[in-house]
Amino acid sequence: AVAGATITSADTGYTVTFPVQPKKELTTEKGVNLVLYLVRDGDNIFASQEGFYPEIKDVQAELEADLANFVKQLSSEITSKRNADFITTAGTTLPARQFSFDGPKFAGKGIAVASGRCTCVIIVAATGIKPNGKNALNEKFLSSCKIDK
Repeated sequence: AVAGATITSADTGYTVTFPVQPKKELTTEKGVNLVLYLVRDGDNIFASQEGFYPEIKDVQAELEADLANFVKQLSSEITSKRNADFITTAGTTLPARQFSFDGPKFAGKGIAVASGRCTCVIIVAATGIKPNGKNALNEKFLSSCKIDK
């Protein structure tokens, strides 16, 4: 495999390294601009998404709603989630949720983080396609996620 393709967002300062070059999709839903990077590599699917909001009234509620919507798109259920501050490379803490999900076709885990720079929620998720998805690849992808401030 190649070294991978690192995506960096100028807006939120997050970077994540995909195993291969992902596809970029831009959509707008109910006034929210979504930027999605997605790639399937064998029996694993890697995704990162930014959701830009006109405003976010309650960050914690938004994190909950966003990860629930994300998991629902995979016809899966949330199996665990916990509050987990995300530490940026600058050492600041951002509100975040770590979550796991499971469904008929997919199982995986991810993190949803509220950006410190704009009204944006970042979701990075790694999914194994049952039965052959590789957890080690999911872990590697998730651990590559960094946010600069």
